[in-house]
Amino acid sequence: MTGRSRESDGDGEYEVDSEYYGDSEYDGDSEYEGDGEYDGDGEYEVDRESDGDGEYDVDSEYYGDSEYEVDRESDGDGEYEVDRESDGDSEYDVDSEYYGDSEYEVDRESDGDGEYEVDRESDGDGEYEGNSEYYGDNEYDGDSGYEAVEPGNIPFTLALDVAHNRPVPYHLPLVNGFVPGYEVVVVGQVQHGADRFHINLESSTQDVIFHFNPRFNDGVIVRNSKFNGAWGAEERGGGLQMRPGQEFRINIVAEHDGYRVYVNGAFFTLYRHRQGNSLVHQLLIDGNVSIRQLVYYSTLLGIGYPLRSDCNIALQHSLPPGSEITLVGTPQPHLDRFAVNLESAGGAEKALHFNPRFNDGVVVRNSFLNGGWGPEERDGGLPLRKGAKFTLNIRCDPDGYRITVNGRFFTLFRHRQSSHMVTSLTVKESVIINSVSYKSQIVSF
Repeated sequence: MTGRSRESDGDGEYEVDSEYYGDSEYDGDSEYEGDGEYDGDGEYEVDRESDGDGEYDVDSEYYGDSEYEVDRESDGDGEYEVDRESDGDSEYDVDSEYYGDSEYEVDRESDGDGEYEVDRESDGDGEYEGNSEYYGDNEYDGDSGYEAVEPGNIPFTLALDVAHNRPVPYHLPLVNGFVPGYEVVVVGQVQHGADRFHINLESSTQDVIFHFNPRFNDGVIVRNSKFNGAWGAEERGGGLQMRPGQEFRINIVAEHDGYRVYVNGAFFTLYRHRQGNSLVHQLLIDGNVSIRQLVYYSTLLGIGYPLRSDCNIALQHSLPPGSEITLVGTPQPHLDRFAVNLESAGGAEKALHFNPRFNDGVVVRNSFLNGGWGPEERDGGLPLRKGAKFTLNIRCDPDGYRITVNGRFFTLFRHRQSSHMVTSLTVKESVIINSVSYKSQIVSF
């Protein structure tokens, strides 16, 4: 048995606006097999103490299986209402990114008008396509107004997915910090008869950068920060969208002005930074709660920083079953074709070559292994358009790569090489890349 004390968060009054993310559903259909044609010999296919109000909430004692018995005193009575609407139930949107079961919508309307002129080498089908050359000043002229960065090797961000009833308290190191572009998703169940639980973003010195504290007896969610042992002003507005005994999902998104919080798919609050967001070192979860799943991930490239291909992105943890990559980009209007490759052997082999060919109206899928192309798969048509933004999701399943384009299932490309050998993602030809993200289920218990 362990003892743990809790104190109030202080009193603060804040109002919260809501956001609406609508609904949009997409239905996948059909799986495709190849047609047995060869590409030939071409190479390019491709974490409670006093919170600052002077009132002590008491000593809670922990009895075995994640249940707490608590005597506590009230921490204030600030009340505020918040208008919230559902995020809907969309799995995918054309302008959204999908990370496992979390729903995260991102609007990036920056298509640019840079010009590319292209010579191409053979893809193995007897037609020579080749190396692209970029002419111009490397400026990205779309709505974002940001200059494109040069292609090259880019470190890929690991997404950590921890699952299945983890006991609390639980500390999750945030190895890459929690700066804009990062998100944490907590899926769990509030215990029956629960009083409270909390989620903290903490520094390496145990400062609490962000304290998210649902209190069921009070009907509020308290937000606060603690620096040098002292709690700041509470934020208590917005009500309580969880009940004991029920499952919940909490998304905390790091942004430049604060942490944007969603509860069960609906926007709840923006908690503005009180100190720099670069201080976050770990996540702590404690209280009357059972954890079902934790996801820590990042988009590789943030909003407004498009990248001109060609690019090569190293995958630090290969691509095991359960992992997925989501790429948002825009093909240049003059484009005949482009390729997204999952590569191994230092780029010498391609486990998956995804090659939309606009003039032919097809997406060729293939592998380049042991020095040669395998049989092409060409079924399914062409679900992309020149100059139109697309969202490509590649999920590694035990039997193959499940490919979704703009929220719709496109095909299953069966493994021809172990996905554990995949070390990089490359994008070839004239595509403006708005974001690349990676999620991998690597720890289960």
